[in-house]
Amino acid sequence: MNTEQEISVATEPLREIRSRELAGRLKIADSTLRKYSSLLEKHGYTFKREPDNNNGRLYSDQDIALLLEMKEIIDDLNQKPIMAASIALSRRVDFSPNSPAAQDGTPTVPKVSEEVVLAKFEQRMQSYLEDIMTVEEGKKITEGIERFVEATQEVSRKKDEEIKLLKQRNEMLEEALKKEKKKSFLQRLFGG
Repeated sequence: MNTEQEISVATEPLREIRSRELAGRLKIADSTLRKYSSLLEKHGYTFKREPDNNNGRLYSDQDIALLLEMKEIIDDLNQKPIMAASIALSRRVDFSPNSPAAQDGTPTVPKVSEEVVLAKFEQRMQSYLEDIMTVEEGKKITEGIERFVEATQEVSRKKDEEIKLLKQRNEMLEEALKKEKKKSFLQRLFGG
């Protein structure tokens, strides 16, 4: 989960840092940090801006904690960044994109409610179980179709064998009938 480097980032005294420094501390590319930040902003989160530095973002300890959480979700849970942003923000119960703090540009990092986290986890597990059941049902349907195809092929093979036997029997009866006809013709001809 957290490396010593990441823990030290979160425990340093309050100060704001620029993107390049934070990217280095998080061991991610500058562009990746910008992408993560942008995704959080799309969900309504705001970062403090530095007007003197091309309006770049300044990251507080609270911002760093949120980005660390997002990075952990991506790395540890194999989630896509857009989902990680949503999950990380959803864990922060009192975060609202319409809150006065979010609108005045002051970043907010609310408290995490254990009940909400557990409820969301339960929802995700239920969704995974439904997906698994759907896959299992699909496998059963596929197996049933395969058994039906095999049974149909077996019936077809047996019918082909029956037709072959009937043809052989018919040929034998025709030969026997021809022999009978020849015998009776010869018997008539020679009186026997």
